[in-house]
Amino acid sequence: MRKSTAALFVLVMICAVCVVQGRTNILSEASPKLRQFVAEHAAAAQIFSDAYTEAFVKKQLRLYYFYTEDESKARVSLYYPDDSTVYIFVRENQSPIDEYICILVEMLNSQKDLRYASVFARAASGAIDKSSFVRQLDELEFEATKRLKLILDGTIKLNDVEKRSSFYYERIGACPDNIQDYLVYRKKASPEKDTEGIRALEKEYDSLRRKQ
Repeated sequence: MRKSTAALFVLVMICAVCVVQGRTNILSEASPKLRQFVAEHAAAAQIFSDAYTEAFVKKQLRLYYFYTEDESKARVSLYYPDDSTVYIFVRENQSPIDEYICILVEMLNSQKDLRYASVFARAASGAIDKSSFVRQLDELEFEATKRLKLILDGTIKLNDVEKRSSFYYERIGACPDNIQDYLVYRKKASPEKDTEGIRALEKEYDSLRRKQ
């Protein structure tokens, strides 16, 4: 494949359609390197399966891979086209541990769908102001990050090569254990992305209020 300095945002329809049927192996159509990674890490496979089962009991999950060389672009995103379907868009050209982390954190976030929906509903009704809206969503993100940190710290045994290949491993391991310090750490680690994220949430709040 010809490399390009521009983002290639080719949403490759390697569509890993994952229909929940008991403990279906959701990795059956994931990228080969991610399947290899979980084959070598039994604990990682179990965590993936458990997170998926809890998050998508009544929903269909689809994985879409994209390629980009633009490091300013998010490596993963979540989209709900309807009430019964969830799309996870994940960058393929990254290390297998980072691909695993990207998908897992979105599954952990999806486990809190009802809590996210409650925050959005209260914002739409005006029950919470803009700063509270942003703060409550940050708290939900922080909860998922803490769970991920615990998983990487002790549950999944990574070798030194895997740790060094990861964009996220050290960053997540260094995350503070309280929300206020976490927000400071996040801003220091990536000031522009942090500011952009906050602005996006503030715009979302304004959009929710306008719809009322």
